[in-house]
Amino acid sequence: MAWPDNVDQEALDCVDTLDPEADADRIAAGWEPAEIFPSPNNPNEIGYDGIDSDCAADNDFDGDEDGYLLDEVQADFESYVTLWGYEDRVASWFPSGAAAYGDCDDADPLAYPGNPDDALYDGRDANCDGVNDFDADGDGYMPPILPESVGGGETEGAFTTFVNKYGLQQLANDLPADITVGPTGEIVLTAFDDCLDVEDPLLTSGGSAVDPATVYPRERSPVLGGNGDTPYDGIDTDCNRDNDFDYDRDGFLVDEAELPNVEVAYTSYIAQWGYEDELAAWGAENDDVLLIEPRPDDCRDDDALTYPAALERLGDGVDQDCDGDSNASAFAFRGNVAEPELEFLDPSAPEVLRLNDLYAIVFTVDSWRQGTDPIEEEVGLIISFEVDEARSQAEPSAQPYRWKLPNPDLVLADPLDVAMVPDCTDEVTGAEQAYIGHSYQVATSNTSYVGWVELQASGPQVIAPARSISPADNDAVPIDIGITIDANCDPYVVSCSIAPTPLLHVTHGLQPLPNLASLQDDQFPGEVCYPRRLPLDDELSMTVCGGASCNDLELDINAGTGDPEIIPPITPVAQTWRSGNLHTSRDADDLITLLPDGGAFGVRLSGDLPLPIELLTKERVLSADAQLWNGDLYMAVVVDDPKNPIRLLHGDPDKPQVTNLTFVPPKGFEGVLPAEIGLHVDDDRIAVAVTALDPTPAYGERGDVLGWLFLGLPL
Repeated sequence: MAWPDNVDQEALDCVDTLDPEADADRIAAGWEPAEIFPSPNNPNEIGYDGIDSDCAADNDFDGDEDGYLLDEVQADFESYVTLWGYEDRVASWFPSGAAAYGDCDDADPLAYPGNPDDALYDGRDANCDGVNDFDADGDGYMPPILPESVGGGETEGAFTTFVNKYGLQQLANDLPADITVGPTGEIVLTAFDDCLDVEDPLLTSGGSAVDPATVYPRERSPVLGGNGDTPYDGIDTDCNRDNDFDYDRDGFLVDEAELPNVEVAYTSYIAQWGYEDELAAWGAENDDVLLIEPRPDDCRDDDALTYPAALERLGDGVDQDCDGDSNASAFAFRGNVAEPELEFLDPSAPEVLRLNDLYAIVFTVDSWRQGTDPIEEEVGLIISFEVDEARSQAEPSAQPYRWKLPNPDLVLADPLDVAMVPDCTDEVTGAEQAYIGHSYQVATSNTSYVGWVELQASGPQVIAPARSISPADNDAVPIDIGITIDANCDPYVVSCSIAPTPLLHVTHGLQPLPNLASLQDDQFPGEVCYPRRLPLDDELSMTVCGGASCNDLELDINAGTGDPEIIPPITPVAQTWRSGNLHTSRDADDLITLLPDGGAFGVRLSGDLPLPIELLTKERVLSADAQLWNGDLYMAVVVDDPKNPIRLLHGDPDKPQVTNLTFVPPKGFEGVLPAEIGLHVDDDRIAVAVTALDPTPAYGERGDVLGWLFLGLPL
């Protein structure tokens, strides 16, 4: 840039010579007359050196000409004014008329003390107050992402640049420590995780906008609200990214009765805070129930053990599963999530057992289908439930396991029994074993086969890795099947029939035993048969009922003739029975359940009891299964009572308590009637399964259902 034509450059020269004595201070300051001359392009003009090399008589210490100086140049500035004699010019250099200090960036004319336009998040300390430009509410925390108005991006990097640029290391030193939150400590909140840094007009509390200074990361409290985060207000005060509508953190939202319009408020909360990605974590708060996201209708949001699908404890007066029944739970009917619909035709009486950490319901059907899968006929089914998932409205842990023979001419018959001894385990895997006793009938004749199926737990389901069958008789179709296990963990299967030929048949392990020819006459008809205890020393005790009496038999399996023999005496029983079974618990307690024939009332229990017990003597019992556990009786029954057809008796065997079990058929099966029932009890659960049949079925229609429920034992 050239000087104007009408300016005398020589006349403006501010330093032409220096006197060694008079100008000693100037010489010491580095003045060189040859380098000092009036020119806007003087290459020697350098800011902050205290030499007015271009003779402009301006402030050599205000690089951005904003009227403010850096604090560290004060001494040099004052020397500059004195040496150059610029005292009368100082007032023109500063808006206040006097030297002003405190500039934080002398290269930025928009950064100076008192600037009223200090915008947030732009990384410029426009008013030079040294305050964190990224903490609008002053609560010590910054938002993770910058607003789009300043270009977006992560706050942490911009903050580091800001600190370094303005020498504000103390801001970094004073940042709060990281906080670990989340159900299992999987979320780490840092100083850059403030979830509300500026006021949001859509967020109100008590009619006023929420003060953002009250919203910042805090330590997680065991119960929502323990750290100042008020439940149900739609404000994530502690920035924990948790569900503001799940006070007890059980994965279920407070119900509408407690908080009207909770679903609307919950949906708004998710959208307002951008928590769409947190739903899976909120569902996972409940370790006992697999939830992909929170569910509604928690009837006690202040109790983490009470929620829909919780394990209901029998008879404690507390509605843990929120179904309106404070003593028991309702039956469930759904398959798993992938294929929820189950259809059956003529399911047999269900047997319930436990293997390792799985409960299993074992039964046979004439035909069945799940969802849109192909229809299967004459098949045995095993529906499994993991122990931890066995609670109210439990869903199976896997697809039903199916078992049948590949020969289509051998039809699986209804009689079925299950036996299990905890000491019997697989030699390779160590898995507990159980056995199903069952029969097959040749489709074109009365020829029947009796056999067993081995059961084992495998992953999330019970499977049948081995099976055996043997011919029973050419003219007898088994009416009943019983099974027990000997000391070597081999199964005994007992079958009995009454027509067209009375027959008692025993299969042991992989070997069929000879038919008991001496018993094949009208003296011992076989409508009900069951082994009475574990066989020891080749002796098998059983009860066979039919016609006018029941007989307790002791059989010597390996008699001298090679044929089983009766060990006398045969003990006749006066009452006749239409059904009966032996239930051996995991603690080896035996309980025999007998239902009277001819429409008589009541049920008879015997076995490991001091004396036989008659119960429900004023009720017609249609089906019953009973078990002893820790000295208490547990018996599930179906009775001829349209109002309360299913009941659970429990407690003192002589005077048990009676609890009605809720049976509401699934949609589309409203007319079915409870038919057969099965029961299993251990220290973890009471498991009940029931079939319900269509009283007026259309031909081939799969209009029957199977239901199940799980309860906790009484305290």
